[in-house]
Amino acid sequence: MLGTSVIISVHHISFENSLIILVLSNLVGYCGYLAHGWMGDRIGRRNVIGLGWMLGGLAFAGMLYGPSNIAMVVGLYSLGLFFLIGPYSAALFFISESFPTSIRATGGAIIHAMGPLGAVVAGFGATQVLSAGSDWQTAALYFGALPCFLSGALMFAARHVRPETVQ
Repeated sequence: MLGTSVIISVHHISFENSLIILVLSNLVGYCGYLAHGWMGDRIGRRNVIGLGWMLGGLAFAGMLYGPSNIAMVVGLYSLGLFFLIGPYSAALFFISESFPTSIRATGGAIIHAMGPLGAVVAGFGATQVLSAGSDWQTAALYFGALPCFLSGALMFAARHVRPETVQ
């Protein structure tokens, strides 16, 4: 979902302030990238990705349905990006742990191709929800926060590599 559209429509924050929120939140997301890379070495990359995306989905849902005061919106949106963007640092190495070297590039390409496909599905789905007369809050929940949470839960079906076994 386009963060500024959701923030403007759901919380009635000005476009200018939504851009400031977007910049600040992405800085927090960058910190998440560093933190999740470190955590992946401690508790396992699969666990970090799964927990991160689930917590991100919860933070985004909280932002959608929480109070419209600026501190709450900035805090929950930033937290959502921290847990959405951060796990990608662990994903870089998780992919190499998940596939044998003979198919690692193909496996990684298939995984990365899911992102744009998800964006198309989310865009189509949000358009359908909005065209049916619903609002941005519902569209962002169904095609933003909920898929983020479910993606994290699905990660726990993947193979786990214990960090202490990696050399």
